[in-house]
Amino acid sequence: MNSITSKNVVVALGIVLFTLSLYVITTPHAQAATDGVANRVKTERASSTKARASVDMSCMATAVTKREADLLSAWTKLTDGISEALTERSNALVAAWNSTSAKDAATASKAAWSTWKTEKAALHKTFKSDRKSAWDSFKTTAKNECKVTVPKEENLEKTASDSVAI
Repeated sequence: MNSITSKNVVVALGIVLFTLSLYVITTPHAQAATDGVANRVKTERASSTKARASVDMSCMATAVTKREADLLSAWTKLTDGISEALTERSNALVAAWNSTSAKDAATASKAAWSTWKTEKAALHKTFKSDRKSAWDSFKTTAKNECKVTVPKEENLEKTASDSVAI
């Protein structure tokens, strides 16, 4: 009994679509479109290489050195500030738990956590501002003094990728 079931139809339709897609990919028209993309990519790479060849390399090296030093300074300021705030929080929480009454301990503990959150938020805000300033300065220097548009690899990262919760 050769009955056609919906399962057989689906399988046959899948085979037809697969074969048709292979035919479309291998036709000369599809090959020409692929060649056009490849030529455009080669042209973009060549123009990018030419643009970089006319760049004042020492100017860019100086700009990158300054940016990296500014970023390191901002990071150091953040981490030193966080370490100090954590030490203060630790001392305040220990003192709170050494209180003679539960009510005083709860009040002191709440104040310690509140102070920590405020200090941490201020430190992160300052870090983000310093980091953005370093990148903005770098882009301006690269564009105006070194005469180059900064490549997309040299861009400010999203803040979520390097956020830290303690």
